[in-house]
Amino acid sequence: FHKVGGTTACKKAFDKFDVDTAMNIIRRCIPLSDNHPILHHVIRHAPDLEDDIGQYYPDAVFLRDTNGHTLSQFKFYTNLRKGRRRFKKHSIFFTGATDNQVNTTHPETGLYPFMLAAVGNKSE
Repeated sequence: FHKVGGTTACKKAFDKFDVDTAMNIIRRCIPLSDNHPILHHVIRHAPDLEDDIGQYYPDAVFLRDTNGHTLSQFKFYTNLRKGRRRFKKHSIFFTGATDNQVNTTHPETGLYPFMLAAVGNKSE
């Protein structure tokens, strides 16, 4: 999911060919049975492609990354870490968080969500 000129190679392949053709090629390289948390990588590097890629890797939703985090936990913390979510404007994001998301530390900072929000997403 390396970006060149602001666009990933995957997105360029989708545009040049079509999603089905590009995904058939990608699935030859990363088979469904590979247990590779591809959707975690999509969320981190190309979130705009989540729906396109997710439909070809439905089982990847249940995989955990190397930190043991589910896709749901990873998505929650990725969105929180971006610092664009504030309770005043995005209350549903926070009130809709599951116990699983709230009780797990952020994979990169080691902080719980309320701690990450309290330090303004600057945990250095």
